[in-house]
Amino acid sequence: MVFTDIKRRLVWLHRWLALGLAPLLLLVTLTGGILAFVPVTESLAPADSTRIDSAALLRTINGADPEGKATMVMPADGGSAVTLVRDGLWQTYALEGGQLLREAPPPFDFFHTVEGLHRNLLIGAGILVEIAAWAMLAITVIGPLLAWPRFANSLMGWHRVAGWVALPLVLMLPLTGVLMTLGIGGPSLPPATGGPTTPVAALTRAADSVDLSDLTLARSFRQGRVLITTSAPATYVATATEIAPLTGGPGLVRELHEGTWAGAWSGLLNAVGAAVLFGLTATGILSWWRRRRADRARSSDQGARILIAHASHTGTAAALAHASAEALRRRGDPVACAALGAVDPAELAGYETVLLIASTTGEGELPDSGRRFLAALGTRRLDGVRYRMLALGDRRYAHFCGGAHRLDEALIAAGARPAAPMACADGDPAATWRDWLDAQFPGLELGALPAADRKLSLTLESRTLLTAENDDEVSESWHIVLTADEDLDYRPGDLLMFAPPGAAPRSYSIGSAEPRRIGLTVGLARYRDADGQEHFGLASGLLCRGLALGSRIEAALHRHEAFRAPADLARPLVMIAGGCGVAPFIGFIDERRGRADAGPSWLIFGCRKQEGDFLHRARLEADLADGTLTRLSTAFSREGERLHVQDRMRAEGRELCRWLVEDGAFVRVCGRSDLGLGVEAALADVLVDFGGRTREAARVEIEGWRQSGRLAFDLFG
Repeated sequence: MVFTDIKRRLVWLHRWLALGLAPLLLLVTLTGGILAFVPVTESLAPADSTRIDSAALLRTINGADPEGKATMVMPADGGSAVTLVRDGLWQTYALEGGQLLREAPPPFDFFHTVEGLHRNLLIGAGILVEIAAWAMLAITVIGPLLAWPRFANSLMGWHRVAGWVALPLVLMLPLTGVLMTLGIGGPSLPPATGGPTTPVAALTRAADSVDLSDLTLARSFRQGRVLITTSAPATYVATATEIAPLTGGPGLVRELHEGTWAGAWSGLLNAVGAAVLFGLTATGILSWWRRRRADRARSSDQGARILIAHASHTGTAAALAHASAEALRRRGDPVACAALGAVDPAELAGYETVLLIASTTGEGELPDSGRRFLAALGTRRLDGVRYRMLALGDRRYAHFCGGAHRLDEALIAAGARPAAPMACADGDPAATWRDWLDAQFPGLELGALPAADRKLSLTLESRTLLTAENDDEVSESWHIVLTADEDLDYRPGDLLMFAPPGAAPRSYSIGSAEPRRIGLTVGLARYRDADGQEHFGLASGLLCRGLALGSRIEAALHRHEAFRAPADLARPLVMIAGGCGVAPFIGFIDERRGRADAGPSWLIFGCRKQEGDFLHRARLEADLADGTLTRLSTAFSREGERLHVQDRMRAEGRELCRWLVEDGAFVRVCGRSDLGLGVEAALADVLVDFGGRTREAARVEIEGWRQSGRLAFDLFG
């Protein structure tokens, strides 16, 4: 835990140094990269052969600047004139006669301006640049300590690998910058005795010991000194009392920092280093911003007095809630819209109007979001809260709108009161939803309604047994392929709703990515009656055993947008499945096949026996071998270590934490209801044990993932 605590602090320091100083770091690295081209341009420029009459030079500058106000002196016009920089103007004088030839503001010098930005931001703020150098050094040193250079085709994957590959170069630039701020590795300067001097005075004194006919520049320097450079090449430092050759300069540290130690080639190398530093800073900030945007738990307008909260299983309740919110916003009403699990029960009292849309799952249960709200409600009191509820259900199920009724009972028990009787939608909710809203907001323009389920007629093309025969310890499962006569608009994770005659529809996750073929993974439900007679489930029995190949079935396609894989395929994806819950992930993996922009993917799969019910084993192992699937972890509960999925998650917690915290991976979980609780507990343990979170901080972070869509569950049974 000591190492974990240290790493957590390093992550915090690495992130907030970069974010807090982001504009400054980006500016300094960008200007540094531009300045790295100075030695390149100098290598392409013709050699300066200008020579100047030393005696005429001294007569002219002393006559033109008797008060010593000039800060810079340099030859001009091929040696026939001299330019003095004084009072913010460039004044050029003829050597013959000393008359003023021209006077103008300083000409624009691109590299000089960039150098000013790089050194002091053009406002004399050199201390800020020094702070940036120290911060960049700290960021560069800390970065490699946080993760090994394991490649992943994601923004942070490239960030990590680029940082490791270019580490010597990107470390050299801020390190030499810091050394320069400390005066280490620079030239040896004579002490600034006798007070400050000026370029004109320094040149006058230097005439006896320096050949000024080769002069290229004399300029004011540190602590009242003057720097004199000649084309010999030679550089001198003048004080009020002496002229001394510059020794040890510019020094290896400065040459390394400026890329001048090997001319054009070293300049280009430094330009590459600066580009990498800029890219690392930019991608780190962008990655944080993308995670931050993805992790926003809810949408809320300023001054919202209307709350619309949803408890959604397949996405219909969420779609209706968002459509309601948009309609109210078009009318000018500020609205807060959120998953019910993201709402603290105490918040309800702060809204004038509370609208709740709840679906039902399993045996009359609330979806996960609703169950979390009930757990948070506990024994709290909601006296004075008034709400309206829309319940989504299907009368063919035994517990019609059972989840919404449970929520309604809990709210009433807490002291809240319904403002109107519950509205219950049977099947397609569009009409009931419209009437429910109209009762509260007459004449509300709803615009386009959420898409209803699409009716399909499909052909049973094939079915393949996925489990071992004659093994009573495993449940029989099949891979079913259905074909359509036309292209279908769906994505893996959407649901196929199949309703045998007289029965409530059963939903099956779609695990394919082809426009006319739908792949399902179906577990055969079987039970014995009181007489010991074996029976099959109506829907699964038909699909797995009853229907002949080539048979036509009627079904419906339901968009399950809340569970789909992220549209941004470059984001890392962790898929967690138990048994037939692997169904949608076969399609998730297919979506990434052959895509150069696809990020890393990791499947954590649990079943009973490796040789018994490791569903789609050959296919998954092939995906792993060709790189379509990045990582595959398994847990078998009836053999070997006898692990469940959540045990495997904890065993590989350090790597899982890296995917979740550093790479911002999306997480999708599919399987039976009890899997959801186990996975959520394991995620919290991983964040505590390997992410340095407290238990409460881990809970809050996981909740944020759920509300933002980074973490989604599709649970059944």
